[in-house]
Amino acid sequence: MTPLSPEMKAQLEEQKKQCLFCRIIAGEIPAKKAYEDSRMVAILDINPAVRGHLLLMPKEHHPILPYLPPDEFAHLFGRLPQIVSAAKSSLAASGVTIIIANGYAAGQQSPHLLFHLLPREQGDQADLALNSSSSVGPTDQGSFFRSIKKTLSPRLERLRDRTDATPKGEVKTAGFLAGKKIGKMVAYEDRKALVTLAPHPLAKGHLIIFSQEEPALIERLSPESMVYLMNMASLAATTVFESLQAQGTNIIIRSGKSDDNPEGILDIHIIPRWTEDSLGLQPRPMEQPPDQDQILDQLREEMILIEQEKDVCQEKDLIDLDNREEAAKEEDPGTPEASLEQKAGIPLIPKDPADEIKEAIGKIQKR
Repeated sequence: MTPLSPEMKAQLEEQKKQCLFCRIIAGEIPAKKAYEDSRMVAILDINPAVRGHLLLMPKEHHPILPYLPPDEFAHLFGRLPQIVSAAKSSLAASGVTIIIANGYAAGQQSPHLLFHLLPREQGDQADLALNSSSSVGPTDQGSFFRSIKKTLSPRLERLRDRTDATPKGEVKTAGFLAGKKIGKMVAYEDRKALVTLAPHPLAKGHLIIFSQEEPALIERLSPESMVYLMNMASLAATTVFESLQAQGTNIIIRSGKSDDNPEGILDIHIIPRWTEDSLGLQPRPMEQPPDQDQILDQLREEMILIEQEKDVCQEKDLIDLDNREEAAKEEDPGTPEASLEQKAGIPLIPKDPADEIKEAIGKIQKR
């Protein structure tokens, strides 16, 4: 977790007072809650892109992923395999896509951190086109690869050392990942994960993380493995953000079969974002939304069983992002620290309502 100054904490408290999702969590605004425990809640999106489109969020107000405390981080992502399993089982979905947006440039529309969970089925019109070609040339990727490997590998090695008690040794790539190690594209590898440059990058710095333990399905991962992969993803996102001076980052998880993931592989995409990049990695709302009450009833039958379970992540899984980043800065003191507003692209001080209206009108006029 990135430490907050007293001034930042005060600004966040002011932001929290006007946060729509904080009011939903407090019960001041009605919402269709599919899952709730002491630390997190999942609600149906009022403008769903697919059947069962869920918004997962911590109950405490945090603007972006780097500011999520270690215990909340472990709880949210430790629960994720079970929540995915329940959503897929309830709706007979073949896959799932999870979208995390850090910053306005990445599509974040609320100052309250949340994840979009999309249960997938064939023909659902939620294709994010992650495998499409881009204008990023091999020279751009090559120069980035050399610098990012030098910065990212030591950070991920420290993460591994803090979570893996087994002796270091030769890493054998899982058989199902043999085709993913193309040329010199590997940025990092350990017993649990493989990190590569995207073969068809959507942006300079586009990375992909693969699990060495599971080829396809999130729900087969242990909570500890899920938390480890997401710690890697968060650290990789922060690293490319800093290295490329990006304005935001997307973390997108694909699992199981869908139109844009026909092989059904499990992968995690780290995509640096800029305001003018026009990637549009947000699915469009359905033209004819389903009966949300019926969807909620189906989800609740499975989700209620998870709510009754205790946390499964142990103390060793609570990785303090602050400690990792401080260690990284000692090795690379030249890396400037971005402010909260720079990382999120969202002002900490709430905007005047009149200014928000003007801004909204301006966006509409540009369309």
